[in-house]
Amino acid sequence: MSPQGEWQCDGIPKNNDPSYQGSGEHEPYVNNGPFCLICGLPKEAMSAGKTKIQGSSPTSTTTVSPPPTPNSPQNKILPLVIALLGVLLLTGGGFLGYQVLTRERTPVANSENGEADSFISQQARNAQGISQGEKILLNSTPTKESAAQAFAAKDWEGAIEQYEQAAQEQAHDPESKIYLNNARARKAGNPLTLTVVIPLGSNPNAALEVLRGVGLAQEEYNQNPQLPGRLLEIAIANESSSSPTTTLADDLIQAPSVLGVLGHGVGPETEAAIQRYASAPMPVIAPINADVTESAGRSLLKTIPLDQGNENLLKSYLKALATTLTQYTQSEVDSLAGVIFYNGDSRYGMGVQQALTTAIQLNNGRLVQAVDVAQPGFEVETALAQAQDQGANAIFLALSKDYLDLATELIQANAAQNNPLTIVGGDELYSPNILVNSGEAVAGLVLAVPWSFQSADSFSQKAYQMWKGRVSWRTAAAYDATQALISAVVANPNRVAIQQKLEQGVMIVGTNTDFSIFQAVPLVIAVEGPQGPPGSNYQFDPLP
Repeated sequence: MSPQGEWQCDGIPKNNDPSYQGSGEHEPYVNNGPFCLICGLPKEAMSAGKTKIQGSSPTSTTTVSPPPTPNSPQNKILPLVIALLGVLLLTGGGFLGYQVLTRERTPVANSENGEADSFISQQARNAQGISQGEKILLNSTPTKESAAQAFAAKDWEGAIEQYEQAAQEQAHDPESKIYLNNARARKAGNPLTLTVVIPLGSNPNAALEVLRGVGLAQEEYNQNPQLPGRLLEIAIANESSSSPTTTLADDLIQAPSVLGVLGHGVGPETEAAIQRYASAPMPVIAPINADVTESAGRSLLKTIPLDQGNENLLKSYLKALATTLTQYTQSEVDSLAGVIFYNGDSRYGMGVQQALTTAIQLNNGRLVQAVDVAQPGFEVETALAQAQDQGANAIFLALSKDYLDLATELIQANAAQNNPLTIVGGDELYSPNILVNSGEAVAGLVLAVPWSFQSADSFSQKAYQMWKGRVSWRTAAAYDATQALISAVVANPNRVAIQQKLEQGVMIVGTNTDFSIFQAVPLVIAVEGPQGPPGSNYQFDPLP
């Protein structure tokens, strides 16, 4: 049998080679690439009497999972999925259930050259917010629109030429660079497809910062692919407040070409989406389902069940962030008396507020007041006056990215007081908008961030060279997460194997981030300097 062309897999090897072990019997599935997207068996395993074809695997040796035991998670996953689909059809799933079944059996690669037959958005409910290069989601320009038209027409040469020009015109724009690499991956055929989910509408600057990290990891992989001939494709998906996150998760689950997901936020919608991914299964790395442990100077990232009860990456980080900010502020004031401004309408705001409350008490400080800025009737001037009247000498800003404008008001109003209070904040305020919009009032603002730009750092240098400017902690974190997911993908490019790899743990080797940040988070301070964003005379530098 030729390595190209359609072939059907049911999870049961048809030859006599004992090394082939799938994830157990599953519903017949039509594949076009060298491996089954459901169980990971290679094409030749379905050929009765055939032996293993040398060189058919993307790597020099075939990684074979140990035989699953009757009660192993591998054997439980697929029957569960089939049962859930049956329930959809029998209990009112109707047309949606039928779509799920038919989409899962739709070929995802062209039988002639291994290129994808369709784009994720063509069968998605959230089509307008998903793109692999066929539409522009951020910062549209005539060149980018021309490139998208060529991409949509599957004119890969034209798309490459136009996206190259767009990337030259806007070197800091990660969308053009990602789509350029996607066009190259499509031209090569049989791409490895991952999706990054980000809030494009509510916080485009943060989204761009994340995309720069993902785009850098993609660029590096495609320059030296670990699976020869298979380049990395990144689909961008908008996590919009106008549509349920769970439907976006369903769109990605029902796209057989998607091997894994990065991103999502930290709210209840994300929890529901991750539960969807877990039952699919779909590998996903998100702040609320990841944990990082450090041993002998090496950091291991694992994905964990939401109901496991252990501290996840977000909880561990917020605890360290609060402790670091509290101890720094204690060193700047006499007898710490702090007021916390937080927004109670987000998991992040509540999480930082709770962590700060605990840290202030454990470090013998006094919590003057915790003020929820999301409550009706909140006024900046009134709240600051009350804080001073109650003896506060420090302000802790536990605000999410949706409250950057309010954070700016608080910073400016505090600076205008006769006796400004020491003011510190969390990583969500690490934004060019804070530097630009706060003006001179931003001087001396201290933030706790997991990574900061340092000229001597190798990652900082290559990121600066690629994006023609400084990058943020979000870029570094996204780069690390993408590298971790890529490591799991290249080990065995099918969803079940990738998820198992992430559950076992993947070493983080990307930015060489020191994950002892879970004991002490690095601090940055706003100082005058020439490397800040346009419109500001300030930049964030590591605190001496």
